[in-house]
Amino acid sequence: MFKVRMESILEGKKKARRQVSTDTFRSKAEADAFVESCISKQESLCWRSWGLMVTERNEQEGKLRVHYRPACTLFASLTQTYEVISA
Repeated sequence: MFKVRMESILEGKKKARRQVSTDTFRSKAEADAFVESCISKQESLCWRSWGLMVTERNEQEGKLRVHYRPACTLFASLTQTYEVISA
């Protein structure tokens, strides 16, 4: 059984928002599919609010870090870190 842990940090803020999924997944593949769906939802939200943006992915030590960077410097960028953990 697996759960997904997510940490969200907005540029300029010192405090991170941490969440753990309430759902448990039977396999790592199901948890990874959940992470991908969360990323696509966040991308669509950022596209609607910012307009142009770039999404950068970086995977290190079992954690997937996703940077959402707006094209306009008026908006703060968002960084989310996803980690699949055993429940």
